[in-house]
Amino acid sequence: FIPGDPIPTEQFEQAIRSSRRTIIYITKQYLQSQWTLTSFRTTFESALTRSRLIVILAEDVEKFDELRTSLRSKTLLERDDPFLWQKLLYAMPHRSAALMRKHRREQSERTRKQTELLREKNRAREA
Repeated sequence: FIPGDPIPTEQFEQAIRSSRRTIIYITKQYLQSQWTLTSFRTTFESALTRSRLIVILAEDVEKFDELRTSLRSKTLLERDDPFLWQKLLYAMPHRSAALMRKHRREQSERTRKQTELLREKNRAREA
C-alpha cells in the first residue's frame, strides 16, 4: 500500500489477518485524519485481539491517549527510544530451532543440486 492513498478496507483487513505482525508508525498527521482513526479502530481489531500489533509513536502524540487503553497490553514503542530497534526485533516472531534446522537442510540441498547441475554443464562443455 502507498502511504496517503486510499486503501480498500477489505484488502487492508486481509493483509492484517495474513501478516505475522502488523507495525503501525503513528504521527500527528496520521491522527489528524478521521479516516485513519476510523480505520485504526476497525481494521486493526484482529491484530489487537491476536496480540500481533506493534505501534511506534513518531512523536509525543496527545491525541493518542484515547487509543492507549486498547493498546495497554500490546507492544508500544517510541521513536526516540535509544533501544527502539532492539525492542522491535524482540517483538518480531522468532523462528524455532527446528524450523531453522529445516531451512538450513533445504538450503544445503538446493546448493548441492545447483553444484551438480554446474558440474554436468561443465562436463558437457568439455565433451
